[in-house]
Amino acid sequence: MKFIIDFLSELLKLIQVQSTNQPPNKADEEVKNAYEWFIKKLKDSKQKELAQHQDPYFQPGKIYVFKYEPDPTHHPYYDKHPIALSLGKMPAKEGFMNVCVNLSWYPPKVREYMIKEIRKMYKSEIEKEIKKKPLDAKDQAPINNIDLYAIKERLDLFGFSWAIRCYLPGRIKDPKVVVAYEHWDKVVKMDQPRIFPEIQGTKIKPLMKIYEDFEKVYLPYQQDKQGEIKKRRDEAKKQMKFKFIK
Repeated sequence: MKFIIDFLSELLKLIQVQSTNQPPNKADEEVKNAYEWFIKKLKDSKQKELAQHQDPYFQPGKIYVFKYEPDPTHHPYYDKHPIALSLGKMPAKEGFMNVCVNLSWYPPKVREYMIKEIRKMYKSEIEKEIKKKPLDAKDQAPINNIDLYAIKERLDLFGFSWAIRCYLPGRIKDPKVVVAYEHWDKVVKMDQPRIFPEIQGTKIKPLMKIYEDFEKVYLPYQQDKQGEIKKRRDEAKKQMKFKFIK
């Protein structure tokens, strides 16, 4: 867990420095509290709310924090420290890839809305696991009936599906931290575009610029082209593209 603790600790220092130079801000305070909570939990060997995930493939319906080293030739920009909701896995040239929604790429309000909606879609499954295995990130069962097509359709309606990404297991670095269902609301606050300003890649792009692109480019496009997007989505489903292998 050391590199994640070190990375988050550095970000926390930057948040604290920034706070001394600016008027108090409730949103910044929430971000700082989320980082402090996450670091504290990782250092506690007795807690189960955050756990190291050993398998190369993520369990569908769970949120993971991990380090990723992608091939920059495939994407103009990418996130090296995703906070991602797993949607299952799909076939790749060699083995399978993890399909996830990278929550970090959404503006905070959008991210919170998405989590709320997905909780609604799978309310019974999530509540069952919270009751059965409270605050136990590792042993809480995944949402095995999670439906990529249903989630993508819901996200398409609002222009949110552009951050669905595939992650090759060989490029995901340990430790991979899985988060208990009870703490989704906390972990999705762990971003701060003003102090973590760049997504790495062949085209360095400020995170705030990606947020602006989301509002000015991706959202209007997906809203204006819903018919075309639905046609492509239905065709992909027909061809079993993005099919989950359980």
